[in-house]
Amino acid sequence: MRYLSCILLGFIIFISCQSNTEPEKELQVDEQVTEQAALGFEIIELSGSVGEAESMTSGLTALDLGTTVALPGMPNMLDQLALLKRDAFGLMKNIHISGNSLRINSDSLIFYDEINLVNFVRRTAIYYNPETGIARLYEVKEGSMFFHLNYDSSEIRIDANKTLYSNEDDKVKSLYQLRLFDDVSFINKIEGEISVTDYEGTRITGFIAEEHTYYNGLGKLTHKSGSIEVNPDESGTIQEVFDFSDGTSSTSMITFYNNYTGIFSRTYRNGILVSGSFNRIEDDLYGNYSETIDFPDKHYVDKIMKYAEVTISLPDTVLDGLFRHVIQFSSGEPDSAQVDFLISHADGVKTTIMEITRHNSAHGTLTLVEDNEGKTLEGEWTTWNGYYVLISGTYLYEGSATLHYEVYASRTAYENGDDPIFVADYTFYPDGTGDGQITHQGGNFNIEFDDAGNGLIKKDGRQLRFNAFRKTGN
Repeated sequence: MRYLSCILLGFIIFISCQSNTEPEKELQVDEQVTEQAALGFEIIELSGSVGEAESMTSGLTALDLGTTVALPGMPNMLDQLALLKRDAFGLMKNIHISGNSLRINSDSLIFYDEINLVNFVRRTAIYYNPETGIARLYEVKEGSMFFHLNYDSSEIRIDANKTLYSNEDDKVKSLYQLRLFDDVSFINKIEGEISVTDYEGTRITGFIAEEHTYYNGLGKLTHKSGSIEVNPDESGTIQEVFDFSDGTSSTSMITFYNNYTGIFSRTYRNGILVSGSFNRIEDDLYGNYSETIDFPDKHYVDKIMKYAEVTISLPDTVLDGLFRHVIQFSSGEPDSAQVDFLISHADGVKTTIMEITRHNSAHGTLTLVEDNEGKTLEGEWTTWNGYYVLISGTYLYEGSATLHYEVYASRTAYENGDDPIFVADYTFYPDGTGDGQITHQGGNFNIEFDDAGNGLIKKDGRQLRFNAFRKTGN
């Protein structure tokens, strides 16, 4: 009896061990879950590609090219530079300090102002050194601001040519800016600095700029840095580096020449190589852009080819462009998309309208609006099998974007007031990765994307890998 009990116990332990070592089953989901999960990646990838093509061809100055492509937070610094420069010149002109005081004091506080509002404080101060002629204006803002920003400080250094009473020959030397965000934001801080290297009279012709973004450490991306060097002949370079929590990094470089052409390259941490060239519209009102993305061996995508042409009409400066996007899968099957885009400016607002058509007949319209308050995305999409999608998004300082979309069974279902069958909320980062959640039939699925177009769906401890770049018909 004892012998039989031992055999039975051993059998139970054996069965238990077998069940404990059995590999976890792959998550099973409806194909439409993966289809709609991939849609967010496709929207951001296409709109981002159009934005890059436009920025490299649309006749932007070297500075504008750099701030658009590598240092998207720099326009905030440039706006701040203009405001601080205006304030500094105005304040210094109105400050009456005797010549004796100027000779006696070195690097003295000559102006201070503080404004206190509900949950917000702004402090402004000017220091001046009569021995060097250098004035330093500080502006510090603390409190509740947009995009989870709660601290914003700037310092501008100006060579006042040893006089406070005229700004005709004043020259900006540098600008430093520090922005801190609250605990809710995935960004900890952004630091940026512009150092002027060359002048023609009082016009800036050369500078070096840097920007660093530090993330909260919860994601894979930990740090992003960008730098621009612009020469007096309007040639220069732009560099960008993404650092990740596992010690790897991705890099990119853009070289632009003074004949309105340029080249660029990128090396991703997963082995993806990018190369391309561009021709800007300054000389003949026509520009073009081409890019080839080569994926590593055994990846489901072999390569992606992008091409764009743009023309500009004067005097209204409306930009008309055509963008083509061709994916060559490793299986030999191709897929493609075409985007007709129109860009206009009015009253300080830039509007980009994108009409998108995929090879599988999926189509939609996206509208990107940029002003002093930020950049927002709105649009609608119809999938190849008739689902109707409403899209909204917001782009943040350093190139990240939040995306929300709702998927309805059809446009008729939406117009009839039916509930959406899928709801997605994503955050995409400037390195091309993203994460978020999609809701379907009461269930929540966590979604992740890497920068190579590989997707991952997670739910209840199980996961499913999927391809974010979709083939025709799926």
